[in-house]
Amino acid sequence: MCQNKVQFSIVIPVYNRSTLIVETIDSVLKQSFNNYEIIIINDGSNDNTLQVLSQFNNKILLINQENQGAEIARNAGVKIASGEYVVFLDSDDILLPHALFCYNNLIIQTDYPAFVLANGTGFKQSEELNSFNRYRNEPVFYTYYKDFFSKKEAVWLSTSFIVIRRSLWSIDTEFRNGTFPVDDLDFVLRVGTLSSFIKMKSPVTVGYRYHGGNSINDIKKNIQKIHDLLDYERKCEVIA
Repeated sequence: MCQNKVQFSIVIPVYNRSTLIVETIDSVLKQSFNNYEIIIINDGSNDNTLQVLSQFNNKILLINQENQGAEIARNAGVKIASGEYVVFLDSDDILLPHALFCYNNLIIQTDYPAFVLANGTGFKQSEELNSFNRYRNEPVFYTYYKDFFSKKEAVWLSTSFIVIRRSLWSIDTEFRNGTFPVDDLDFVLRVGTLSSFIKMKSPVTVGYRYHGGNSINDIKKNIQKIHDLLDYERKCEVIA
């Protein structure tokens, strides 16, 4: 699974996902690029998630903590990570088999950028991702920006799309407690000041699982996330 010098640390926070976490972990174990480690942070699950994880004991690094939220769980995972880059993956999402291979090629090709935002697609059933599994070593298409704020188009955000160079991790870049459900947006807006941001155009490397709802609700949810983030920033200013 990993060699002497680990290239990728896959950080997966999990809370009460016993029915989905196996599929998520299996998607990492099926990667065509095998220089990685898997770090699972069990965030105080009170179902049988921990029992389900036991089948992967020799394949994962497991942290158990009291329930503190996904933001704190991700930070805990990064603290023990040894990879050159950290890949965040939510416990219900899926990495397509070529994901790490593409990330590695892209990172080398673009001279080790600060962070990469991957290309994802939504799904409800994993069978919907089969057409995206037919990657045949095509070129990786991307856009390079000086930083996140110099980009010229909107991007679809999810924490499962984020790949960041671990050497840049600090108290200023870690996930902030209390930002859920806008933790992905808050994180990217802050690390956006780091130099060299890569937005992958193709291929698709991540499956983002939908849990009911529809596109109109998704748009409303994203708008609400922006309002929530603004409210959070206002509260921080008052406290400061």
